[in-house]
Amino acid sequence: MDKLLDQLLNIARHEQHMPPLQLAPHILSELMRKVATDYLLFLDGKNVVLEADIEEVDVVAVIDAQLIERALRNLLDNAIRYGEEGHYLGIGLAEEGEDVLLTVKDRGKGIPQEEYERIFERFYRADGGRKGEGLGIGLSIVKEITESHHGMLGLASDLDKRIAPSGALER
Repeated sequence: MDKLLDQLLNIARHEQHMPPLQLAPHILSELMRKVATDYLLFLDGKNVVLEADIEEVDVVAVIDAQLIERALRNLLDNAIRYGEEGHYLGIGLAEEGEDVLLTVKDRGKGIPQEEYERIFERFYRADGGRKGEGLGIGLSIVKEITESHHGMLGLASDLDKRIAPSGALER
């Protein structure tokens, strides 16, 4: 209950006091490696393989690092919560021209295509039978953060195979 209440309070604060972005050049590959390391420790003993596909060359982007880290952690938490039975978690970073592509993958049961449009809506939870303690706000926060950085957010899912929310950010 306390966790849910904290999430609702965070939503209310976020809507009332949308702080301006704190944009600055950051080494995005370093941030992603740090987050991947945190999750390696978290997943230790959980029978989940974490694969990090982050380019060796430093990828620099003008971002609000705290918000991008929050979005990345929301994606990873979602992938762990709903894809744990796939025993796999992937995180990736690549440069594509002027854009950077961040990916999070799992091998859970997937999401039906008819739910793609709604998956990033606030309070929406795909497949009403899913278990978990979330409110259905994690992916909507990811969408807001991505759009505030003039990025795009996408979803690729093969039902009963895997789900891969990903985003591209302009540099």
